[in-house]
Amino acid sequence: MTQIREWLSRVKWRIVIVFVMMGIGGVYGVLPVTRAVLVAHPPRKAIIATAPMFPCEKVTFLTDTDLQVYGWHIPSHNGAAIIIAHGYGGNRGDHLEQAQFMAEHGYGVLLLDLLAHGESEGHKLTLSGQEILAAVRYFERQGSVSSTRIGVWGFSLGGLVGIQAAAQTRAIDALIADGPFPVVTHQDMPHSETVSDWLWMPFDIVQWQALRVQGVRPATSTITALQRSSCGVLLIAGRQNRGEYRVMQKYAAVPSEHIELWEVEEAGHVESWSVRGEEYRARVLAFFDQALLGEEPTTHTEE
Repeated sequence: MTQIREWLSRVKWRIVIVFVMMGIGGVYGVLPVTRAVLVAHPPRKAIIATAPMFPCEKVTFLTDTDLQVYGWHIPSHNGAAIIIAHGYGGNRGDHLEQAQFMAEHGYGVLLLDLLAHGESEGHKLTLSGQEILAAVRYFERQGSVSSTRIGVWGFSLGGLVGIQAAAQTRAIDALIADGPFPVVTHQDMPHSETVSDWLWMPFDIVQWQALRVQGVRPATSTITALQRSSCGVLLIAGRQNRGEYRVMQKYAAVPSEHIELWEVEEAGHVESWSVRGEEYRARVLAFFDQALLGEEPTTHTEE
């Protein structure tokens, strides 16, 4: 009887160990790989809005991989233009309010659908910034704006690909990246500070590798892209999203006189426009006016 109890005790602990290992394998193996497969294929959200309130035309242009990108183009009245890029799972209809604001101040605006989003071609997430570069070439061919007066305003994924694009061309003269996510290389991750940070790290690493296997990778790390960029960059971080805040702090620490970080205490991920609207508008306009029109910045207005 004693031997049976000892055997059952050994079997019990082996079963516990097996279940613990299966749990670890699921959390750090199955889950991040599954999530990477889902992330690599963004859901297409319907474009509800028909077009901006300002006069505009629907345009298309090709990336260097011959994929069609769709957008709305509002003509410029001051010789400068802004490319507005939406976040993951969004489309060009998400930022009509921002487009109207810039158009009211004379800027041309190109609202585009990122690849694999909206009406643009592609079935897989891209992080290289090729659709932003294609938009820049669209303006250069059209000749409606000066080659030194093109800016990019990106939100979340749009901010990330905007940074990638700015590192590959000198034709982008100003960049605003509001919460540029996701983080897709180990180099871009801030140092772990808490137990939770350490526990998440293996998950993130496996997910990055799973994305890379599917061909979803940036042209370079975001840190390197910021180092290579020659234009002025305004990073916007919502401090209520701890992950975003920590990452933006690391990006802002890149040795460069061109990078500025604006932290919004009460905002979450890409919420700064909503919670600090008046100041946000003032900062955006001052930033683009100085970079693209050569005007001196004015004092920011706070709500």
